[in-house]
Amino acid sequence: MLRNVFAGLIMIGLFHAIYALPAFSIRPDSGVVLCWQKKTNSWVAVKDSTVIDLGDSVYLDDKYSAKMQMGSGASMLVRGELRMTIAGSDSQVIIRLDQGSLFFKRKAGAALPDVLFSLRGCNFSPVGTAAGIKYTKQGEPTVAVLEGSIKCENAKGQAIVVGPGNSGTWEAASSSFKQAALPAEVIAFLEKWSGSNLDQPQTAVTVPAETPVASENKTVPQGVTPTGTFSSVAGEQKKNQSENTVPANEIKAADAKKSEPQTPTNGTPSVSPAPAAAAAAQSASPEPKKEVAKTEKTADVPKGAQSNAAPGVRWEISAGSVTVEGKQWTRIAVSPDIPIWKFGICLDLEMFIDPDGRFSDKGWKFDNDNTLASIFRKIRYVRFGYENEPVFIKFGGLSSVSLGYGFVVDRFTNMLHYPDEKLLGLQFYLNNISPLGITLQTMVADFNDFKNDGGVVAGRLAVCPLKITGIPLLADLSIGATYGVDLNEYAPARTWDYSLTGPASDRDMDGIVDSGFVRQLFRDAGSQLSRPGRDSLIAKGEYDTVIENKDAWAQRATSKYAILGADIGLPLIKGEVFGLDVYGQAAVVADTVMFKAERTGWGFGLPGVALRIGPFSARVEYRHIRGSFVPGYFGPYYFDERIHRDPIETKSQEIRLKYPSENTLDGVFGTMGFNIVNVLILDGTYQYLVGKNNAQDQRLEANLGIGDAILKRIPKITKAEVYFSKTDIGSTDMHVPGPTVTYDGFFEETPSMYYGYRVGIGITQGASIILDTRYGYMWQGNQLVPNNNLILQTAVTF
Repeated sequence: MLRNVFAGLIMIGLFHAIYALPAFSIRPDSGVVLCWQKKTNSWVAVKDSTVIDLGDSVYLDDKYSAKMQMGSGASMLVRGELRMTIAGSDSQVIIRLDQGSLFFKRKAGAALPDVLFSLRGCNFSPVGTAAGIKYTKQGEPTVAVLEGSIKCENAKGQAIVVGPGNSGTWEAASSSFKQAALPAEVIAFLEKWSGSNLDQPQTAVTVPAETPVASENKTVPQGVTPTGTFSSVAGEQKKNQSENTVPANEIKAADAKKSEPQTPTNGTPSVSPAPAAAAAAQSASPEPKKEVAKTEKTADVPKGAQSNAAPGVRWEISAGSVTVEGKQWTRIAVSPDIPIWKFGICLDLEMFIDPDGRFSDKGWKFDNDNTLASIFRKIRYVRFGYENEPVFIKFGGLSSVSLGYGFVVDRFTNMLHYPDEKLLGLQFYLNNISPLGITLQTMVADFNDFKNDGGVVAGRLAVCPLKITGIPLLADLSIGATYGVDLNEYAPARTWDYSLTGPASDRDMDGIVDSGFVRQLFRDAGSQLSRPGRDSLIAKGEYDTVIENKDAWAQRATSKYAILGADIGLPLIKGEVFGLDVYGQAAVVADTVMFKAERTGWGFGLPGVALRIGPFSARVEYRHIRGSFVPGYFGPYYFDERIHRDPIETKSQEIRLKYPSENTLDGVFGTMGFNIVNVLILDGTYQYLVGKNNAQDQRLEANLGIGDAILKRIPKITKAEVYFSKTDIGSTDMHVPGPTVTYDGFFEETPSMYYGYRVGIGITQGASIILDTRYGYMWQGNQLVPNNNLILQTAVTF
């Protein structure tokens, strides 16, 4: 057995060695190139040439240019101001361009394997190509092709193929690719810059039949201007493009502000270049700036024309019906999404109209108790970077947060009841830093919870202990530990509202005699019921005939629940198209003596396999559970499951009752996601664990949506998806009278079941109505009653 395992590892190592990347190097044409070297974790100023490895980043000032050799037969010309990172694996190189322009050339038989250019959610895949790639002034990814072709694809799978003599640009505002023929002066500039020639006369752009692309007015050229910049086609004229630009290798804008070096993204620290690197750059004695040579047909370059600014502010205006405290209100909101370099802020300025037609002060109470909450309601989120970058920070709404392989925190969200509830959360990630590949991921669910003696907090720390050795395959081995805790499961009870309009015996109208009324009866009878006596009755479950339903007691109670987990993972194959990981994970309830017989519960998922083939992904693992433990405890519906009011019961108490300490469960857990040629998008999870005495833990979650390939062909429909989620399948007591307990059927309604649909209907260009309806249930005494949530809004994006 071990011999076969080692033989397999050797074969994989040979695979990596045989298909290792060709040597990459970069040489500045003038001045210096600042290079962040991952292996040394430091900046170097390159005046001659240097080797580039995966994970390295390059910064080039706006007055310099350089050439990058990518093995035999492939090269890349780069022009500042530029920031890019070389990423990927032995099977595919990924050039992440954060700012600047480049020209890629590859001959037949080149040593370079597959290469992919990634620009803010859009991917450009060359096929034997000589082409320029850049951001427009509006920050939109664009490509101009001289030879071969380039496939342009966005995150949703919408794609075009751009052939010789054409350009293609992704416009976020219209959510579509724009295409146009390159004008003659642009072709001439590209040929002069690159030394390549146009492969053939301008031809129509090749577009896959299943992906409609917005048409373009051919008289408004889109592509590279004579300065090498790619212009936005919206509202610009060819005349203006030619009159406001001059050859970039001959001029410098007289009034252009000198740019400071900025940090490359993806794989580099989010700080300015080290002082030593900056000093080295100054000592390189760059060439003196040349004066601008004006001609009859040229003028000064507009200030900032080559700044490659981030995409502009996007505005969304929405109005619709939302569920607030179980009632239908009208919500009007203005939401600007403002990008600032690597920062981003999305505001949420809203007004509510109650069912009586009156404007509510919800979210606008700036008194001592509500000032911070009112301020935070105006912010949907503030972020720095993105989740896969070295530094990522996000305040506000959190969605689908998973730590490790999800054994402790699995797809957690604090936006379950948005916009009725706006919770201020935090994600702070440090990804793959230092020679040991240290990764730190932390999460705070809601800062307002701390004032209620509570708070849901989690974190994961992981390292790659063999990364420093550089051993193929084993260098990617990752070991991590996760800790998640709810500091007070009873925290929500601090904010429960009470109705005091009922009769003297039941002021809160919950159907149970109030404790205050009972105490008065005792006083009238000449005796007192002490607080210990009341608490004793509550603990024994006898409150329903003596005092009210624990509300007052729950407001004083505190209960911490924590889980400690560990995971180990090994990527066997890493690639953009095909990936294979093996992993294992385990966790233990950490509110007792974790590693002795007194522990409440624990479990493991081992072995596990994660597979990805193009648009298909799947994961499956064997699970063993002992005692009162549930994998993925902090899940997407945790804020609904955390505590129930009638009767008062926390999620951990429910688990202890359902799965006693002697409980043992074994079974399988799996997830699957599949995008069927952008026609149907399916993802879901299923778990089935069984044990003695008919004990089981069965759950199902599924989402099915119609992809853009179909939606583009259905008039007015912009979104169509359905979803379903149910836990505790076959083990929920349905309160049916009789000598034996009656459990639910697979699709029978229970409090742990949710389902619904989302439909978008287009009104006009950029405007649509979104209907999001979620159906659920809750116990009211022994009756199962609806617990639904409806959001209906009109969204306008411009």
